[in-house]
Amino acid sequence: MIFTEEFYQKHKQFIPVIILLLYSCVLIKNAMRAKVEISSEYYDFELSIAHYAFLGATLIDVLAYFLFRKVFKYVLLATLLLGFGNMILFTSTQTIGTISLFPIPFQPAALFVILIVFLINFNRAIQWRLNLFKGSPENERRKAIEFNEERIEKFKDSFKNKSAEELNYIINENKYTGEAKEAARQLLDKTIK
Repeated sequence: MIFTEEFYQKHKQFIPVIILLLYSCVLIKNAMRAKVEISSEYYDFELSIAHYAFLGATLIDVLAYFLFRKVFKYVLLATLLLGFGNMILFTSTQTIGTISLFPIPFQPAALFVILIVFLINFNRAIQWRLNLFKGSPENERRKAIEFNEERIEKFKDSFKNKSAEELNYIINENKYTGEAKEAARQLLDKTIK
């Protein structure tokens, strides 16, 4: 069977483009008929500049997927954002939706494709969101070092009255944390000097 898990993982990013191609086919069919059906009534139809822009954007998405994979996600994102903002029209009619919490008009067909992209990339989106709040790896390392240094200072304060023998015991016992052992080492080095 051609549709294996490996095939899906390799080409799942093309699914939104397939949906855009289906929208394009319906758009071209309606343009060839020169009519569009709305609520069981037929109206004259011809492609507008926004429709041509959508067809061009879809073609660019296909080319980017197969020829320029590194820029594909940016090209697709641009297509979806232009569609969401009604700059290009995915469907024969200009359908505008609004949500009370989101009073800006948007194109439901574009929102549908955006949701598909989100579902396909759900794990990556969640990981990106977590990394956004987590901070950079350098900041995390710096915070960890500062935290360890604070703990070492607390242990040094606790161990300052211990003898060299007790400090050696702390260093050699497995029941103490790394910070406690480091504090004992530093105190022992200080007493030896």
